[in-house]
Amino acid sequence: MIVGLVLAVALQAPSVGAPLVAFDSACARLDGIDTMDSRLSESGWERFTATQGSELSRVVAAIETAPAGIRVDTRIFKRAAQPDLVVLGSQVYASDGSGSIECQVLSESAVVPSLDQLREWAGTAPTKVLKKNGILTWVWQSGRSADQPFLAVTYTPASAKRRFPGVGLSVRTVKFLS
Repeated sequence: MIVGLVLAVALQAPSVGAPLVAFDSACARLDGIDTMDSRLSESGWERFTATQGSELSRVVAAIETAPAGIRVDTRIFKRAAQPDLVVLGSQVYASDGSGSIECQVLSESAVVPSLDQLREWAGTAPTKVLKKNGILTWVWQSGRSADQPFLAVTYTPASAKRRFPGVGLSVRTVKFLS
């Protein structure tokens, strides 16, 4: 009985692993927002709209703020089985034909990862570790693959003094398109 209770509590506890695993499946290929949308829908993620005034809606608003000549298509996904995880995909279209695609997994309740956990997950040490105002960011400037040429993991505690919205753990990759 005690073992079952401990296991149930462990499965409900915030973790570092769940956002990283979700990122690996949701953000493995950056081949366009429509393709990402189809792939996520086929694997059980459902599109939804962030609640107005929520931290997530502020994150989306920050991504979608673009100068003239730039259009941003942002889509948000959740899975009933993992309600704390959100996948945020966005594609930027510039009037000159260039742009980018970004995929990130967000978890407001994930705990701060250790450098060893991140090194083991990424297969290499980050190229930069930044700490400012209580916010920790680990950056892999070459990413983990050709399809993920940039990778950043950011942990933002709710108490952090921050310029941009978002708390918890964010695992993000961006690919520039020409």
